[in-house]
Amino acid sequence: MAKQEKVKLNLLDCTPVREPDLKWTEDENGIITLHRTHTTFTDRLAHKITKKPLRQSHIKLEEFGSFLWKAMDGRTTLRDVAAQLKEEFGEKAEPLYPRLEKYVVTLKNNKLIFWILPENPKKAERAAKQSNK
Repeated sequence: MAKQEKVKLNLLDCTPVREPDLKWTEDENGIITLHRTHTTFTDRLAHKITKKPLRQSHIKLEEFGSFLWKAMDGRTTLRDVAAQLKEEFGEKAEPLYPRLEKYVVTLKNNKLIFWILPENPKKAERAAKQSNK
């Protein structure tokens, strides 16, 4: 059996997409608040037993995160988003790439976004349509 080659993936070439089922709002200052309903098995079980509504988290992003969230439209690569951040925030965004990587990895780990890999443009089109609903 032949070994599979590991492919190094550059996050900057990937396209981040907001989770389509996640609700979010923007206030008058452009700050984004994410509204997440907890729907794990234990959350649903507790809901059935107690008859209380499912728990909700409200995550308020800061200025950098709000700009990033709005830029993740399902069509724009992370490289292009980084350029937009640099243009918008200038030196305030530095260190841009390590900060951006940590931010998007945290969003991904918390299932707030997903990635479209560079070689999958059809998935990108579908995701962009869902993300803008």
